[in-house]
Amino acid sequence: MISSEELQLIKNEEWIQRKRIVLDKIEKLFYQSAQKLQSTNEYQQFCTGFPELKNLPKVNKGEMLRGLPWRMLDFPVHFSSDHVLANRLLFWWGQPLYNILHLKGAYLQNLDFDKLSNVLLDNPNLKFRTEGEEWDFSFVEENIITKEIIESSAFLQIWKSYPLKTLEQMPVRFIEDFKIWKALLLD
Repeated sequence: MISSEELQLIKNEEWIQRKRIVLDKIEKLFYQSAQKLQSTNEYQQFCTGFPELKNLPKVNKGEMLRGLPWRMLDFPVHFSSDHVLANRLLFWWGQPLYNILHLKGAYLQNLDFDKLSNVLLDNPNLKFRTEGEEWDFSFVEENIITKEIIESSAFLQIWKSYPLKTLEQMPVRFIEDFKIWKALLLD
């Protein structure tokens, strides 16, 4: 049965229009972030090291990530059944903003664990996932990461989160995080 409160929501189209406007702004911000990254030397060097990467940013979207709307920028990326390198921004309604490095196969094997250890000293808020469903973005925090865990894992996701109130700073942070990801994968 539909409650009177739910009926009032159904009658009020303004809140759904506002949600659409917000999600459109998120997509625009994601594309701006990708465009700014493309203009950096770090990006050009990264693409030279990984020429198979797709250089066109893509924002995927949905309405039902645990019942909530989401947007994800994949840029740059390479997806195959055995190998994944994905630099991702995830906006998930009601959650922090996430920047995720997703590695699998040859890209995971290419990860420099010593550099990762050093990066952790400067970025203690990085979180990891090596278990569970690879494409489930319901974050499960793993506090400890070791070389042995990485070597025995099918994939690795490195997560960095930002409060939503810093959303407008995302283009700059996207580049800063990309520099960290680049340092982990290239000499």
